Amino acid sequence: MKVDKSQFRVENSSYLLKAHKKYESLSAAKKAFQSLLRDKRIGPNDAWISVLPKIAGQERYDALKKVEDKKLALREYQEELKLEIEKKKKEEKKMCEERFVQMLKEKMDTLNPNMSLREVYVLLNNDARFKAEELTSPFKDDLILECLKDLKHLEKKRKLEEMEEKLKRLESLLLAHGHIHSKLEAKEFKNILKDNTDWNQVCFFVQSVCFILCMSINK
Repeated sequence: MKVDKSQFRVENSSYLLKAHKKYESLSAAKKAFQSLLRDKRIGPNDAWISVLPKIAGQERYDALKKVEDKKLALREYQEELKLEIEKKKKEEKKMCEERFVQMLKEKMDTLNPNMSLREVYVLLNNDARFKAEELTSPFKDDLILECLKDLKHLEKKRKLEEMEEKLKRLESLLLAHGHIHSKLEAKEFKNILKDNTDWNQVCFFVQSVCFILCMSINK
């Protein structure tokens, strides 16, 4: 069978690759040789001199006859392997980042918004997701600081909501209290409310505002 040698041309190469008679085409021969490289776990940076002892004498080693052809196939295999490794690293890093974020969400209840980075590190250090080698310290620090910032915001929001609720209860109490009137002295006003939990939990400024508002309403 006459073989069309044009199919054996390699980009940027001045010579033709010759397929072993066992293989129908150059592509099949090269794939067989490269499958041997993969099976022998040849690395992306292994030199030919270190690769040769691992593959010589194998049936697929002779898939390509010329040493130059074998070296070229090795280089192509290694370039593809580098791309595969890089892609895998990116996927693993992304997965680790997602797990790290999930870990922070799970630990929100145990974190304090006033914690330092060092304190958070100590708290999370036993979690495998925190120790992932794929994650850099700057990445972890940024996410932790962002988490603490969110916690501070939530804490502030919670306190404001609690204060609003207390003020509403105080307002209802003051408006409904029959002994509060515009001529009431501040001391008497405080005595009336001294046993009220909400009143005792608000600051002096809020108490003063409540007193002034109540006096103006009950004129």
